[in-house]
Amino acid sequence: RQIQSARFREMKIEHMTNSQVSAAVAETISEPDEAGATLLKEAAENMRFSARAYHRLLKVARTIADLDNHTPVISKIHMAEALSYRRTSL
Repeated sequence: RQIQSARFREMKIEHMTNSQVSAAVAETISEPDEAGATLLKEAAENMRFSARAYHRLLKVARTIADLDNHTPVISKIHMAEALSYRRTSL
């Protein structure tokens, strides 16, 4: 939470967490590296993500990267972990 608080303070956004920000802010704070972006793009196409699901995945990956102290870039491993938490319907 300290990492998130510091990030949002710099952005002049108070009392927010990664999960609470808008889609536009999520895209701003959740910049994946090249491998992470490729994984996200392929997953979004193959799994047919809605815009909401896409942005939720970005937020989860951002939180995982924060917990791993990998700021400001989200790596492929963070994106893969976020994808692994995604529920699939049967």
